[in-house]
Amino acid sequence: MPLEVQVGPPTLTINRGKTFLVSELDGSVSEATKQGLFSNDTRYVSRYQLYLDGYRWTLLNSGAIAYYAERVYMINPAVPTERGSIREGVLGLTLGRIAHEGIHEDIDIHNYGAARAHFNLELLLRSDFADIFEVKAKRFLRRGSIDTQWSDERQELINAYVHEDFQRSVVLRIKGGEGKARYANGRITFPIDLEPGASWHTCCLFQLNEGSRAGAVPQMCIGDLEKSNSAVHLVRWKEATTAIKISTGSIASPWRTWRRCG
Repeated sequence: MPLEVQVGPPTLTINRGKTFLVSELDGSVSEATKQGLFSNDTRYVSRYQLYLDGYRWTLLNSGAIAYYAERVYMINPAVPTERGSIREGVLGLTLGRIAHEGIHEDIDIHNYGAARAHFNLELLLRSDFADIFEVKAKRFLRRGSIDTQWSDERQELINAYVHEDFQRSVVLRIKGGEGKARYANGRITFPIDLEPGASWHTCCLFQLNEGSRAGAVPQMCIGDLEKSNSAVHLVRWKEATTAIKISTGSIASPWRTWRRCG
C-alpha cells in the first residue's frame, strides 16, 4: 500500500467521536482550505477568526493538551483606538477549546499593562455546510440555502442550512462576560474595558444540530477539564488497558548497549 505524504503548513486538530476541529495554530479557520469544524461528514464552521478592533492577534504558542482539547496563547499587536493606542503585547488572550458533540470555547483576556485598555473583541464566524468529501476534493457545489439569525436577548447566533429534507444548523451561544455582545456585518463584537491587572472571560458554546437532533455541548470550562466526561472516560480506558512491566535489572537496555558499542 503506498504511503500518503501530506505537505503543507502545520495545523491544530482535536476530536471526540464524529466531531473534529482542524484549524490554524492560532485557532483560526481559513477559507478555501480543508480546515473547519466537522461532525458526521458535514462542515459546520468554514471560517473563524478573532480580531482586536479589526487587527489580528499575534500567536505565542498553542497545542493540544488532550486529543479532545486545546489551548492557544496570543498577545495583541499595537492597536490605535478612539481612546488612545494600546501598546503591543500588553494584552494576553488565551483560547481554550473542548470537543464533544459540539465545542466549548473559553476566551480569557488579561491586561498586563499599566494603562486602562478599552477595545472591541470581534469574532468572525461563517458556515458553508459542505460535505467532507467535497472539502477534501476542493469541489464544493452550493445546493441549498443558508439563513443567519442573531438574538440579542438570548446572545445567540444561528447559521442554518436547508436542502430538500437535509437540514443542519450550528448555534453559537455566548455565556458570561460583562456587557452584551452585538452582531453586525458577519461579526460578533464584545465591548471590553479592562483596568490594569484586570481580566475578562466569556464562553462560546457551539451546538451542532442534525435536523431536530441537538448535539450535546460540554458545559465545563477548560479550567475544569479533568472533571469533564471526556477526561473521566479517558482515565477509565487507561485503567482497563493492559500494562506491561519489565525488570531492567535482568534485561539489557538498547541505549546502554549502543553506548558501549560507541
